Amino acid sequence: MTITRCPETGLSADYGDIIVADISEKMNLKITYNEEIILPETYYPDNSGSVYIRDISLLADMYRQVNDLSDNVIADAGSITLSLEFTEKDADDEVVETDTQDITLYACESETAGTLISDVLKDIPLTRCFNKTVCPGQKEYLSFYGTGEITAVVIYTGTTRDQSAILTLTELPESADTMHRLDVSPEVIAGLADIEQSRIVYYLLYKDINCRIKFTMNPYLRPQATFIFHNTFGAQETFTCTGDRESERKWTREYGQINRHQHLVTRELALKYTANSGYLTQEQTEILEDLLNAKEISLMDEHGWHPVSIEEETFKVTSRRDELVDVEFKYRRSGQNQSQYRFNPKKYRRFDFTYDKAYN
Repeated sequence: MTITRCPETGLSADYGDIIVADISEKMNLKITYNEEIILPETYYPDNSGSVYIRDISLLADMYRQVNDLSDNVIADAGSITLSLEFTEKDADDEVVETDTQDITLYACESETAGTLISDVLKDIPLTRCFNKTVCPGQKEYLSFYGTGEITAVVIYTGTTRDQSAILTLTELPESADTMHRLDVSPEVIAGLADIEQSRIVYYLLYKDINCRIKFTMNPYLRPQATFIFHNTFGAQETFTCTGDRESERKWTREYGQINRHQHLVTRELALKYTANSGYLTQEQTEILEDLLNAKEISLMDEHGWHPVSIEEETFKVTSRRDELVDVEFKYRRSGQNQSQYRFNPKKYRRFDFTYDKAYN
């Protein structure tokens, strides 16, 4: 028995088959996770004496703990380690040879064609876009694998010239295979640099200086809708639409006949929103792709996080450099009651308009 392919680490989408050669009769495989056997299986070789074990990453993803989207969750499991025991047996079911190996699979839903390996993944920001545009008031989350120090370099306007500040954003805890989520919104960065958001030109964040992510401030944009979701690496990430947002209401009604009169029996409101991403670069479309591909999505606003469901999208990307990319998609609240109301006490005053706001 010869284990010809069984990488010790890998990204789940790229891991591929485990190959064991030189099997005469059969091979038993026992997969253990957290000291519990999760898969016992018997394999018989092909004509060349080889066994191919496929889709091991799908099994790993089933056991990787994924937290629900939450403002309180700051750490997620990014990898899972499985223990494999290979046992070759002869025709009489006697053990010929036994071998064991541990493998660690890191969450990744996108094939990378070998351009990204697990050692690099643990050093980079967990996003597919390394050049983001932000605006004042925008919410941004970013995750890194522990351990290490996260550094922020802020470039901001001064009296006569641009100024810079190098800040330590945080020190990640000693948990190398856990993803840690950070709030990297312009408001947070401006607070660390002790400046106003409007003065930020751009800021860089990194654990490894060779793998930096850049947030460029555009003070003319305004966030229309911000969504949070698990991206292709299983990390919580945000996407903010800066284009116009529309809403459409449609009622479904059923009527019954009583005493020759029509009476409303049931009515149901469907409230759909159409969001426009605003203009995007080719790289920024990859964040939106992760959003539209996510299993769980929440809309963020001043009242909290609200689960939503994507209904449909118009997502077309052209290679022409003289055409800008923007994407429209429709979504609805996931709750059964589509009627939404937010009470604003500021609209109601004890005094009329002849008094200023100090007399509210």
